[in-house]
Amino acid sequence: TDIEEMNRVLYVILENIRYISILLMPFMPNSMNLMLDQLCIPNEYREFKHLNKLFALKPNTLLPEPKVI
Repeated sequence: TDIEEMNRVLYVILENIRYISILLMPFMPNSMNLMLDQLCIPNEYREFKHLNKLFALKPNTLLPEPKVI
């Protein structure tokens, strides 16, 4: 297996989850806050204006153990 490619794919998936979670905040705020908590996204970076690469997930960030939402 190609570990670098696997890490890249996982990063892209998590970054897409970040975008989707922010987009769904107006409709499911509690659930999306829990999701963004699991991605270690600070509360002040959870608005539409943060949907850009400047606020992207930081590579090699240790995430907490996943929880059911």
